[in-house]
Amino acid sequence: MDFLDDFIGINESIVGLYFTVK
Repeated sequence: MDFLDDFIGINESIVGLYFTVK
């Protein structure tokens, strides 16, 4: 579960950066 939480957190960070840059 910890791995899944980290994976989701990383995805949210990437999506946030993507929309921020774009």
